[in-house]
Amino acid sequence: MTTHFDLLIQNATIIDGTGAPRYKGDVGIIGEKIAAIGDLPGTAERIIDAHGLVLSPGFVDPHSHVDLNVLVHPLAENMIMQGITTFIGCNCGHCRAPLSGPEYATRWNEYLGLGPEECVDSDWHTFGEFLERVESSGLAMNFVPLVGHGAIRLTVMGEDFKRKATPEEVETMKGHVREALDHGAFGLSAGMDYEGDFADPDAEVVELLKLVQERDGIFAPHTRNLDYRCRVQDSEDFGYGRSFGPYEDAWVGRFHGVVEAVETATLANKIRTHIAHFPPAWVLFQPHPDEVERAMAQATLDEYVDKPRSQGVDISFNVLAADFTAGSRTPIINSFFNTMLSLPLWLTSLPKEQFVKRLHVQSFRNRMKDLIYSGTFKFGMLPPRNDPYWMDCFRIAHCKISEYEGKTVGEIARSRSPHRLMDAVYNQSIDAIFEMLIADPNTTWDFILDKRAGPIIQDLFLTHPAGYPCIDSAVLLPEQPADSLSRMSPLYFGGFPNFIHTMVTQKRLLTLEQAIHKACCMPLQEIVKVEDRGVVRENAYADLLLFDPDRLRMTGTFDQPTLPTEGLEWVMVNGRIAYEGVQHTGVLSGKVLRHNQN
Repeated sequence: MTTHFDLLIQNATIIDGTGAPRYKGDVGIIGEKIAAIGDLPGTAERIIDAHGLVLSPGFVDPHSHVDLNVLVHPLAENMIMQGITTFIGCNCGHCRAPLSGPEYATRWNEYLGLGPEECVDSDWHTFGEFLERVESSGLAMNFVPLVGHGAIRLTVMGEDFKRKATPEEVETMKGHVREALDHGAFGLSAGMDYEGDFADPDAEVVELLKLVQERDGIFAPHTRNLDYRCRVQDSEDFGYGRSFGPYEDAWVGRFHGVVEAVETATLANKIRTHIAHFPPAWVLFQPHPDEVERAMAQATLDEYVDKPRSQGVDISFNVLAADFTAGSRTPIINSFFNTMLSLPLWLTSLPKEQFVKRLHVQSFRNRMKDLIYSGTFKFGMLPPRNDPYWMDCFRIAHCKISEYEGKTVGEIARSRSPHRLMDAVYNQSIDAIFEMLIADPNTTWDFILDKRAGPIIQDLFLTHPAGYPCIDSAVLLPEQPADSLSRMSPLYFGGFPNFIHTMVTQKRLLTLEQAIHKACCMPLQEIVKVEDRGVVRENAYADLLLFDPDRLRMTGTFDQPTLPTEGLEWVMVNGRIAYEGVQHTGVLSGKVLRHNQN
């Protein structure tokens, strides 16, 4: 008796996600699940001939912020178009629930830069109600929810969160953690560079994590001092990229943050821990040999991943699915009017045209240099006070001084002072920027190097058994206004295909079977213990990809970040086709997955 399938995929090369060798076969789907695998003679509502294509599980993003705006953009186009079918969300302590009131909802709308037409009514209060809202609204991907420590902290403490919580407040936080776990949260995320910066790591964070560990949940920390943070004295000056710790943490803070994450996991009864965008524990800003970079990265793995794992602390981590950075192309002049920084009124009150005119005046330029090296200023993510070699991280994209195009600021500065490195670092780098802005106020640059995640680091981290690729993005739209493209990296539209193409095809550091195992199966089965997804086997959910392994790659660039992935032919989520013919089909077949409830 032949079986009638909803969808029958024939003649595929199957890579099942387990790491096993590929094999030829057909896959029959009925409803949401894989009903049969083999040489299938059945009939189907639709048949796809997959000759020459690989069939694999869909990619799983273990560190995502899609949850922040999935209610606004449920199609999640930039994720589906690169083959991501499941995301682990509510990371870095950020979450839209629990919700204390409209002020908190407004905070997140502002954080995302959402216009009035993009905002949604926050008609929920608890974490469970938020998940129900997402479910009822529909979504294109599967959502594995964590609950955010920062969200809980703001709900309990309101605007008075910039202090240690009282014992009574910690008890109230525990109630919110229990409610989230009761409704399916897979664990607790924490942003130690954000609201978590003020929390007592023992009396608050560890105590909350003990509740999570009792339910076999996970701890997902954004480690302290991961961001390139400016040091400020006033706790009221709270915001992105600002720190109230010792100034010395500008150089040793990242080490302290990695150590703290392992300490916290150990103290919380050895809770299973997945560290977000994991950095090397050691920082060396000045140019250095590759051997030094490799040694620092390997020592980080030896001391803070392998050693704890040998002692019974299950540590895993994610890093970006590319070795270039999550940075993007931006006008240089925007750095001097960045609303996320605490910039002085004498600067921010100037119209940009007047700012450029003032750059002709030496006393104004001197004042600007003092500000740039004050410790409160950043170019993009980088404070020059902390990293004098920030200049090697930015490449000029478009400028009317044409000989500067395609060169880093560091290369330009060294050419201006070829025999005096310190002059190039501290003076010529800034003077070159001022002169570019005078010649062309619309000069743009690309942030091309994140020293936390260069090629040597990524190669070691992404080939480690406990390392996973991630995207670290909310939903972005392929059709964006030109002025919004400056906030985007091509990583956000093609990071996972880039991981496959780079690690398998270009560098040959992983086999395709190993890369699929790492990007599709392991995040679900090893991190959050979901057993019926991330694999191609009978009775597993049909979250599947069909792609040409010889052509799969990211095509986006800093200039055109939203270009579609090459070689990705079909994406299926819970048995329904979400992407076909380089187009999103509009299907919302994703699910909210719930811990111990699916």
